[in-house]
Formats: sequence, structure tokens, C-alpha cells
Amino acid sequence: MNKTLFLFLVFYLTILVETYAQFQIHPDSSFYTFLDSFYHYNQDDSAEGGLFNQVRRDNITWGTRLGPSGNMSQATKARNQYAQTYAPNQTYSRNTPNIPIPIYPNAPSWTELGPIAPVQGANIGKGMGQIHRLAFHPNFGNGNQILYAGSHYGGLYRTDDGGNDWYNYDTDRGLPITSVGGVVVSLNHVFVCTGNGDHGYANFGTNALYDPLRGNINNYNPIHTHGVYRNTNSNNGWQSINGNTTLLDGTNIGDLRTVFEAGGTMRQIIVHPTNDAILFIATSQGIFKTNNQGVSWEQVLLGKPNGSGGYILDPEWRGLAFHPTNPNIVYASGKDIY
Repeated sequence: MNKTLFLFLVFYLTILVETYAQFQIHPDSSFYTFLDSFYHYNQDDSAEGGLFNQVRRDNITWGTRLGPSGNMSQATKARNQYAQTYAPNQTYSRNTPNIPIPIYPNAPSWTELGPIAPVQGANIGKGMGQIHRLAFHPNFGNGNQILYAGSHYGGLYRTDDGGNDWYNYDTDRGLPITSVGGVVVSLNHVFVCTGNGDHGYANFGTNALYDPLRGNINNYNPIHTHGVYRNTNSNNGWQSINGNTTLLDGTNIGDLRTVFEAGGTMRQIIVHPTNDAILFIATSQGIFKTNNQGVSWEQVLLGKPNGSGGYILDPEWRGLAFHPTNPNIVYASGKDIY
């Protein structure tokens, strides 16, 4: 084979692979158009956390609920209205499965703590799936052994003995959604922001106009956050703290959740170390701050300046941290660090 023919074949195969992995559909297309395009260009990758299984789960969830149009706008608005009118069950009860915790000899420095099952007697020994957020009580130690664990689908779990026993912290009945995007604890309160912060189809390539976190089909998407909530450490139920919100451009919105009506999620929440009225949240719609525990919010960061007085949204905001010795300084990370 001569060199010219070899280079041509390499070039052709490269284009073929890139075309196979990427596809482009108009943002006004329906959810069903997206599914048809995806299944045409992608095959089952057999990975539990793979792209194909993500789409399959979304199809199971929404495929039969969006008919016949496949338009997501009504589903999104209905879920937002549901969150704003949700009346939680304030009756609090513990559900602590009595399940032995296995210790694996091949990992001697680690001990599995659980939680093992989302409901007593269910999925024993199979775990909770993704446990992606941990938060200690600020007085942990010296007799206090309170620790919280947040999950995408199982809600928030709490242990009072350092991880030996866990129970759902009333998020199965107390919140309108069980996806905990972030959790933080002050002396008096537990705060959670909701949403599946790691869900998305970024691996489709640069030409894919559909992403569940952005709402790019019909400019809407029902996979999004249901807002921010507060609970006291005395277990008296969850309260919505999604108050009046002011955007960077001066737009005033009556409820924080309305910012995400077309799609989006929340991924992280932090509380001021000495004043739990001050909270920050990292979301796909920017960084938001409250000085009064959610009575009102303001959008404080979107992304880089666009050169004409505005800003370019960075939809990947995930990290938030107060400076360890100066809480007047806050760090935020998305595609860049601020």
C-alpha cells in the first residue's frame, strides 16, 4: 500500500468515526426525533453508567409521558408547578434496616458503612447506587457522630453513630424530588439543593444540540432541579427556601425555581461558617447567593464577560468553597476557577 492511499484511508476512517459518534438535530425537534437520531448513530455500549443506558432510562421515564408530540415544555412547567405547590408529609420517622455491613479483606484500610438499601428489606446488599455528596455536622466528634449522605435517586440519608446505622432524612416524603444535588450542614439547619448534577449527554460531541441539563429540545426539558430546601437538626420537616430572585441583568423573578423552568440543575451548596443566613449554590444557570436563608436570592456569577457588557454562561458550575481563614472570599469552579 502506498503512502498516499494509506493517509487517505486514515483520514476517511477518522471522519467516519467522528460522524458516527456525533449527530445534529434542530433544537425545536421533539424528544422522539432525538431518540431516533441517537439510536441511528449509537449502539448499545453495555456499560451500566454508559451513554446508551442514560438514554434508555430517559426513554423509559419520558417516552410514554410526552406523547404524541414529544414536546417537553408542558412536562417541565407541570413539574415546576408541582414543586411550588408541593405539601410535604411532615410526619418524621426513621427507617433503619438491620443489615450486617460487610468488610472486604482485599481493602483493609476501608470499611463499607452503607446505606445498604433505600427501603427496609429492598435490594439488600446491593447498595444505593450513586452516593455522591457527604456532609459532616459542624460539631462532629466529641460525642457528635452525625453525618449526611446525598444520592441522585434515593434522597438524603443520615447517620447518628458515624455510619453504623443510616435512615432516610425525610426526603422520601418531605421533598418533591429525591435527587439531592448538594448538602451542607450548619449548627441549626441542614440545607439541600436538588437535581441530578452529573446527568448529561456531553459525550455526543460538539454537534449535539440536545442536553438534558440545558433544555435544548423545544427549549425545554423536564429533567431539572426542584429548588433549595431547609430542615432543622430537630427533624421538623423540610421548608422551601426558593424566594424572590434577581438575575445579573436586573431581571426579577418571583421564585428561584422559575429560573430553571426550561431545564437545568443544582450541583453544590455551601453555608457561611459563622452565619447560616448566607448560602451559595452552584447551578447550570450560574452561581446564586442569599443573605437571608433563601427569602431572596441574587445571581452573582454567570461566566466570562462577552466583551459587550454581558456575560457568557458557564453551564458547568460545580465547585464552591469558602476560603479556610477568610469567609469573605469564595471560590467557584466551572470550566474555570473564580
